[in-house]
Amino acid sequence: MAITYKEMKFSDVLNKYNKNTVYHDKIIQRRLGCWSDADKNDCLESYFRNLVSHPIVFADAAECLEWIQSNDKLNEDSKQYYRDRLGTGHRFVSLDGAHKLFDVIHGYVNGDYSYTGSIPCSSVKPGETPKSQRFVNTFYKDLPLEYQMSFMNATTMTAVYEDLTAQDLSVVFIKLQKGVPLNDQQVRRANRTKLTEWVMNLANNNNTLWDRVLKGERGAQSLAGSGDEEFIAKMLLATVRTWNDTLATKSNENFGLSRKELDQIYEAGIEVVPMFGCNSPYDASEFERVARVFNLYSSVVSQLTDTSGKSPKPVKIKSKPEQWMLWWAAEYIEEHGLTIKDTNALYKLVQSLITRLSAASHAKFAKAMEQAEASGAPEPVESKYFHRGLNLPHQANHRQQTKEKFVEAFEKALKNSTCVMMSYAAAK
Repeated sequence: MAITYKEMKFSDVLNKYNKNTVYHDKIIQRRLGCWSDADKNDCLESYFRNLVSHPIVFADAAECLEWIQSNDKLNEDSKQYYRDRLGTGHRFVSLDGAHKLFDVIHGYVNGDYSYTGSIPCSSVKPGETPKSQRFVNTFYKDLPLEYQMSFMNATTMTAVYEDLTAQDLSVVFIKLQKGVPLNDQQVRRANRTKLTEWVMNLANNNNTLWDRVLKGERGAQSLAGSGDEEFIAKMLLATVRTWNDTLATKSNENFGLSRKELDQIYEAGIEVVPMFGCNSPYDASEFERVARVFNLYSSVVSQLTDTSGKSPKPVKIKSKPEQWMLWWAAEYIEEHGLTIKDTNALYKLVQSLITRLSAASHAKFAKAMEQAEASGAPEPVESKYFHRGLNLPHQANHRQQTKEKFVEAFEKALKNSTCVMMSYAAAK
C-alpha cells in the first residue's frame, strides 16, 4: 500500500484538513464529539510536549480513484464511493485520528473547550530554550499572541494512503484501532454493510431516547461506544420473525443475543446490495415492522416524565426487565393498531405487571421447591419461571417464554385500562 508520511504544523493542518475537505465516514468511524474536555486537554498537552507519535491518517480520494481506475477497473462500488466524496469537495477520507484532528486541534481554535496546562513559547531566538507558560481554563482566543503562534507552530504527523479501495477502508480502519481497540459493535459497523446504514439511521432519528436507556458516557453500552446501535441490533434479533437467504433458518424464536449471533446478522450482509434484494438475508416487511415498533417505543420512552418533584423530570429506564417488557408492549400496540393516550399510565401499567407476575412466579417457584423436597423429585428449573426469565433476554427460549406470559397479562390488563384507545377487535 502506498502511504506518505509528513510532519505538519497545526496551521497547515487546519488549512488542509478540515470539515470541508475531510469526509468523516460515519459507517466505519467512531462518533466525533465523544471525548471529554479532560481528554482533549491531555491530548493537546501531549502535542505541546512532543509525546504524540501516532499520525492522523487519511485516504486521498483523488489518488485512490486514479489507482482503482488503473488497477481495479471492475470495482464500480469503489469508483462511485470516491466520486461521491470528490463531488462534495472532500478530497480526503479520515481513517484514524479524527478526534485529534476535529475535537482537539480544530476544537480548540473554534472555542469548543478551554485549556489548562503549559504551552512552550515558540517566539525565541535560535539557541535559546523555549519558555513555558501555564494557563488555566484559557480559550484559544484569550491566549497572548505569542502563545497562539506557539499553538499554530505545534506539529503532528500525518499519513495519507493513495491506493485503497472502498472495501480496504474498513480493513485499514480496524487495524489502525489496535491502540484503543474497537468494541464488538464498532467492529460490526465498520464492515460496511447496508445493515449498518439502516441501524445507524434509525438510531440517529431517535436521539432523545438514548440518554434515557443507555448507561454512562463510556463503555460498550454508552452512546460513545455505539451502544445505541447494539441496542437496535438486539431488538432486531428478538423481534424479526423471518430472515432470508443464509439466515433463512433463523427467527426471533431461536436467535439469541450473543456476540456471535450479532456478528452473524452483520456478516451475512457484507457485499449485499441492495439491502432488500433477492440475495439479501434481510426481509423488507419485517424490518419495516421493527422500525415502526422502535419508533413507537422511542416516542413512549422519550415522553415519560417524573412529576413527583417540584418540576417534571425525564424518566430514565435503566432496568433491563422494564426496557424489554415495554418493548413487548409497544410491539403489541403497534400490531393491533392501538393508540396510546397516556404514556406515563402505560409505563406504570407495565411496571405493575412486572411486579405482579414476578411475585406470582416467585411464589410458584417456592411452592415447587417445597414439593420437590417433600417428594424427593428433581428441583424445578428456575430459569423457566417468569421472575428469572426477565433477566435472560439473551437466551431465545427464556425470552420467548417471558414475552408470552407478559403479553397475555398485558392484553387482559388493557381491557380495564385507559392508557390506550382500544379498537373493537382488540376489545373482544
